[in-house]
Amino acid sequence: VFRPDEEAEDSIARVIEWVRMVGAQCPGAHVVLVCTHAKSESAKPKSGTVEEVASRVEAAVRAELKKLNEEFAEEVKRLKQLKANVQKRRAEQSGKEKNQEEAEE
Repeated sequence: VFRPDEEAEDSIARVIEWVRMVGAQCPGAHVVLVCTHAKSESAKPKSGTVEEVASRVEAAVRAELKKLNEEFAEEVKRLKQLKANVQKRRAEQSGKEKNQEEAEE
């Protein structure tokens, strides 16, 4: 949520922070941007039009979401590799234990 009468940079910073928090808790979550007071006479943008402010906020959020999604994709890739390595070690350990049991018999 942002207001058109705020400085665009302030709105962008606040919304980006919110997007990061949501992304950390729920990667891939859908995001809806809402410009409150868009039709209010008391909430005129400090520079440009409501549409221009909204476009700037949207562009910044899209860029941040793209960046976060790329980071999450890398993290998922890393975790999948880590899981595969753990499973491989477990299988190897299980095979060693089985061979050791057979050797003791």
